[in-house]
Amino acid sequence: MNTIARYADHYGDLDLTFAAVRRSFVDLHFANLGWLWSYYQTNFRSDPRFKDLLRDSGLVDYFRASGNWGDFCKPLGKNDFECH
Repeated sequence: MNTIARYADHYGDLDLTFAAVRRSFVDLHFANLGWLWSYYQTNFRSDPRFKDLLRDSGLVDYFRASGNWGDFCKPLGKNDFECH
């Protein structure tokens, strides 16, 4: 898990949380994408940047190809989705 993102989330710094998560999960291809759902103190998943992270990490492509969106996300038509 990205320690910087975890502490940034805990202390309410949403911008730093996103920067650290993007660096870890998108730029460096950190393998455990399940951690994306662990940041909850800053309303991380409700921010529009969260959808960008899911797209850029390849998860949206996986969700669409598999049809398995899990418990937190669902498709909204062919080109959009929502997460909570």
